[in-house]
Amino acid sequence: MSQEIEKIEYCPAGHSSNDFVCPDNQNFIRSNGICDLCTKEHFIQEFNTWSSENANSDRLIQESQINSIYKKLHMIPYDNFHNIKHIAEGGNGSVYSAKLENGIKWNWNFINQNWEYRLIGCKVALKEIKDSRYDIVEFLKVVKVVNHFVSAHYYGISKNPSTQNYIIVMDLFDNAWGLESLHAKNLVHCDLRSENNLINYDFNLGDSDIGIDLTEGGNGSVYSAKLENGIKWNWNFINQNWEYRLIGCKVALKEIKDSRYDIVEFLKVVKVVNHFVSAHYYGISKNPSTQNYIIVMDLFDNGLHDFLTKTFWDLGWETKLNILLSIAWGLESLHAKNLVHCDLRSENNLINYDFNLGDSDIGIDLSSCKLENDLVLNSNKKNNKIIGSIPYVPPEVLKGNEFTRRGDIYSIGGIMYEIVTAKRPFADQAHDTYLIIDICNGVRPKVPDFMLNWIPEWYLDLMYRCWSDDPSERPTAAELVDLFCDVLEKIYSNIVDNNVMRQFKIADENQKNTSKSQKQELFELFSYSSNLHPQSNYNSRYIHTLHELHDLLEDFKSGKSSDPNLIKSNEPTTYNVN
Repeated sequence: MSQEIEKIEYCPAGHSSNDFVCPDNQNFIRSNGICDLCTKEHFIQEFNTWSSENANSDRLIQESQINSIYKKLHMIPYDNFHNIKHIAEGGNGSVYSAKLENGIKWNWNFINQNWEYRLIGCKVALKEIKDSRYDIVEFLKVVKVVNHFVSAHYYGISKNPSTQNYIIVMDLFDNAWGLESLHAKNLVHCDLRSENNLINYDFNLGDSDIGIDLTEGGNGSVYSAKLENGIKWNWNFINQNWEYRLIGCKVALKEIKDSRYDIVEFLKVVKVVNHFVSAHYYGISKNPSTQNYIIVMDLFDNGLHDFLTKTFWDLGWETKLNILLSIAWGLESLHAKNLVHCDLRSENNLINYDFNLGDSDIGIDLSSCKLENDLVLNSNKKNNKIIGSIPYVPPEVLKGNEFTRRGDIYSIGGIMYEIVTAKRPFADQAHDTYLIIDICNGVRPKVPDFMLNWIPEWYLDLMYRCWSDDPSERPTAAELVDLFCDVLEKIYSNIVDNNVMRQFKIADENQKNTSKSQKQELFELFSYSSNLHPQSNYNSRYIHTLHELHDLLEDFKSGKSSDPNLIKSNEPTTYNVN
């Protein structure tokens, strides 16, 4: 029989359960040999045994190990990753999956006098941020402020020894799914689309295990790997050794391009965001080839869009609204920390397939988040280029203005569209300057006529409010949370007491009354594969704004010059996270 773990008053080192590890957390001492203060002290003792080769990054990792019990980041050696497989390529870099062979240190065990490790042998995602050899400060700023329960879990950073780019190590999700939490942290996503919302595939259709991948395609590469030895988690004062977590677990590795010298901006974000808003970050590593830093984080299975295409006919309104509630809730948390996501889309919402579609557990990848204060400082300056996917970018940003929290809400409109159609916005059109002009003139994606009686008018009105040309007319993330909660509460209780709930009941009945053969026939007519325009692009990429192109529009029309927003022949148009 296993020994019951109890809370005790003192550890052999003399620490008391009345002591505080940090201002928000009292010391917790357990009979199995874990004392939070012992763990903190042993992390401090090892500060001089590792380095990310960047003082700012080192400081942020050290602060996370000193001041956080649950959000500890690590500098993870690149040789800790095994079975590294390329998953996706985007404008920001490459994404890989990998096995975290040795896991990461988590707790010092004072009984064994050694580390306990987590994630040993677990799969994680590695995002190598291209051109991050010198700097990933902006991304680290976001990780610093976002709660891990809304975004994907970030485990730390690494560095590619070949490219010298930094790599972000995070949860590996199966598929691409918190905006209220983002906005509450004063963060704007800036590239919200279905591919950024990742889902793990090991769930039943009652709960959801979802994380939002906040990486814009231009930041670097993402890999999966096995964390062979895990990571230190708690100091065990009985064993006088570390307890490790994630030993042998698979994690995601994000190699930050051109991050050889600095990823401080990203680490700053990780530091201020609560762990339940973003994907779990475990630490950092470094690619010995590129010398880029690698962020080690939860590995998710795939993206929200892929999840929707596979499960569309099985999803009821309870599930659809739960997905949206989770995203809105996470975004509010970001915005409260003065963060703007700037790249919220279905690919950034990560979903694992091991959930029931009644509850949601969503993680946000933070690599495109920016502090809103930094954006406000540039508000008088027009942008010639931005990063994102045109259908998810708000019209004011396409005109050259800075991203704001209300811009993240516009991006949610695109995800709302996908959830009820299983189709990306503007999938049948070229994603070029002409589409930018249309969006700035008020054109929005059209819901197919045959689907209209499956969707409550309340939902469509809210979706178009999110898409409003006037940012001030868009709802806030907090308002979205309230609206989704109100409807879900009545759905759970089977209450139909007003016009809105009658709309949901009728829409549900209309879809259920459609025969299976009719559904399949209709869906094939409106499927992703048969209607995707060859010049559509759902990767984050550089977009030339109308501010830059204003004087060139006549040349495009006359054929004197080519449209710089057209996809190049070698440019990927989508990526599959799995």
